[in-house]
Amino acid sequence: PPLHVYGTRMRTTSVAAASGTTSHDFMMREVVGRLGCEAFAYQPEGIDGAGNVRVGGSLLLSCRDAARLGQLYLDGGRRAGVQILTPEYVAAATSPSPLNPDYGFLWWLNTSGRIAGAPPSMFYAAGARGQFCFVLPGQAMVIATMGFGRRPLTAQDAWAVLREVLPA
Repeated sequence: PPLHVYGTRMRTTSVAAASGTTSHDFMMREVVGRLGCEAFAYQPEGIDGAGNVRVGGSLLLSCRDAARLGQLYLDGGRRAGVQILTPEYVAAATSPSPLNPDYGFLWWLNTSGRIAGAPPSMFYAAGARGQFCFVLPGQAMVIATMGFGRRPLTAQDAWAVLREVLPA
């Protein structure tokens, strides 16, 4: 995944061209399937007319599958001894982009203290209404949430609740 929407579209069509299949089929087989995800799908608006992924949202996934994705990044792209993503890609995806120091490749970063009280090494994915996957490399921990209620919840609000129960 790239740094901006145009690049995202280019990346998914490049995957399709290189793999000889759609980026959706490639993602489901080479990443989602290898992670052992049980409830992971794209909403219809997440797939274009050619069957390629529109990266950046429209996912339907369980809390456990969100945690699996976070664990993959925490483990440098490995799962059960198998390298699914290269360590270089994981490092690039979780590093500041030239356009926004608080954003990598579809991961929000806490390098500048965006989430007060959270470790600067933390990165996270954010979904609708409190769906988050917080990855804390310094603590070797992944925390996935599926929301805390009916009103939208910010990452700062979610972190305020979580940090009360986390070890110091």
